[in-house]
Amino acid sequence: MNYTTTQKGNITVTVSLNGHDNFTDFTNSTHFIVNKRNANLVLGSSPTVVGEAVDLIATLTDMNGNPLAGRNVTFFVNGKNVGEAVTDINGIARLSYTPSKAGKFTISAAFMGDSDYLNSTSEDNLTVSVVPEPTPTPTPTPTPDPNDNPVDTSNVSATMKKTGIPIIAIILVLLTTRNRH
Repeated sequence: MNYTTTQKGNITVTVSLNGHDNFTDFTNSTHFIVNKRNANLVLGSSPTVVGEAVDLIATLTDMNGNPLAGRNVTFFVNGKNVGEAVTDINGIARLSYTPSKAGKFTISAAFMGDSDYLNSTSEDNLTVSVVPEPTPTPTPTPTPDPNDNPVDTSNVSATMKKTGIPIIAIILVLLTTRNRH
């Protein structure tokens, strides 16, 4: 017979057999000390950039891979406590963390144990990059004149007042003045 206990501590197991024609009555007791069960914590994250939030994710399970819900998990970056989260029904604790500088950081998570499970820790690396500079948009340049004349890309505008001078005369004056430079 196999039996898996759901309790911990000092457990007494008693086995009894009611006798019959071939066997006499039999009773035997023994004591077992049942310790807390093992827990398994696995930590993960994704690379990120400075100033962009990243989720630190820890999954807490029992020794059979079953999720452990409602347990506190503490998160650390380079040994500094950055927060706590409680595991959900899938055993997942999630903490949003926003790095303030670039580099490779050691992240860790710790389940400190409880009345049923032993403590468990996990460690991983987090890579934080600098936000890349945007690529500038190129400014178009004018195509050179094949006759080696400079290409003028300036815009000219004029406002006409009531002077009585015909518009053709004003245009000629502007063109003449412009070509003297």
